[in-house]
Amino acid sequence: MPNAAIYARYSTHQQRETSIEDQVRRCTEPARRHGYEVKPDLVFSDAAISGKDEALDKRAGYHDLLRAWDARDFDAVVVDELSRLTRGGIELALLHERVDRSRVRLITADGIDSSQPSWSLVFNVQGAVAQQARRETRHRVVRGMLGQLERGYMIADAPFGYRAVVDCGPDGKPIGTRWEVEDGEAAIVRTMY
Repeated sequence: MPNAAIYARYSTHQQRETSIEDQVRRCTEPARRHGYEVKPDLVFSDAAISGKDEALDKRAGYHDLLRAWDARDFDAVVVDELSRLTRGGIELALLHERVDRSRVRLITADGIDSSQPSWSLVFNVQGAVAQQARRETRHRVVRGMLGQLERGYMIADAPFGYRAVVDCGPDGKPIGTRWEVEDGEAAIVRTMY
C-alpha cells in the first residue's frame, strides 16, 4: 500500500493546540479513501508558527516534510487546506514546482488533488486567496494596535520598571492594558541613570 504524509500547522498561540490533532484527523480520511496508508512517522506539524515566507526557517516540521519528500518516503502529501503548507507567494510557487517535478500527489481535504487536470488552477486560486487573507489579517491587526495606542493603551509587554494593568469595561471584559510604575524596579532604573 502506498504511503501518504500529513502536514498540519496553526499560526498563533491564541489558537487551540488541538488544531493539529483536528487537521490530522481531517486528513487521514481522504488519505485512506484514496488508498494511502498514513504511518505515524509521516505526520509532520508546526505549532504556533506563521505560514508567511518570513517564518519559513522556524518551521522544523515543514522542513522535515520536505526532507522526507526529497527522500521519496511517501507517494502523497495530504493537508487540511493549502494555507497550512504556506501562505507565502514564493513558497507557493516552489511548492507547485515540487509537486510537478516529483510526481508526489498533493491532496487537500478541501478539494485540491494534483491527479486531476484542473489541480493547478485550483491551487493557484486557493494560493491567491490564502495570500490575501494574510494581508487582510495583517491590516486588521495593525489597525487594532494603532487604535489601542490612540486610546492610550499599550500593545507590548511592560518593560522593566513598569507593570501591566488591564482595564476592564462595565461588562468586566478587558478593554486595554496600560503601564504603571513598579516602584521597586523603578528605583533600580533611577539608580542606573
